[in-house]
Amino acid sequence: DGSERILHVEARLVLDSDGGAAAVEGTAQDITERKRAEEQIRFLAYHDSLTGLGNRLLFKERLAMAIATARRNEWRAGVLFLDLDHFKRINDTYGHPTGDLALKAVAQLLLAPARGDDLCARFGGEEFVLLFEETTGETALEIAERLRKRVEALVLKSPSGEPIALTMSVGIA
Repeated sequence: DGSERILHVEARLVLDSDGGAAAVEGTAQDITERKRAEEQIRFLAYHDSLTGLGNRLLFKERLAMAIATARRNEWRAGVLFLDLDHFKRINDTYGHPTGDLALKAVAQLLLAPARGDDLCARFGGEEFVLLFEETTGETALEIAERLRKRVEALVLKSPSGEPIALTMSVGIA
């Protein structure tokens, strides 16, 4: 049908009486589904199930690599730690499904400024981190301010239709 498959093949060469190659015999097993399941498990180990962003484990691993690379190349890496203000109030007032929608919306906003090698991760609860490699303090500050304004401009509605205002605190390292 033209689809790609992943195979595990074990084979051995069969020699004739003169020691020449006569045949190859063995087995081939389709392991496509197993490999897909392994990829899914690997993805879930390093990503947040609600937002699809990287998780704390992925962030810690990438941060260690970014610091080592920055030291080696005399670059600067930047980390933005973003926390939605008073998020517990949203969950308590409107329910967790509304809080989850807010987290997903914020996650999408945070992906926009990320460059190919940058990492946006959900650190936990209502906390997010952005890891920028090869950056300057000014760039991180500009990104932080832009994200803070975008989150505050985000229009969310409660289940009854009333607007929900979000604000965000940002720390920069």
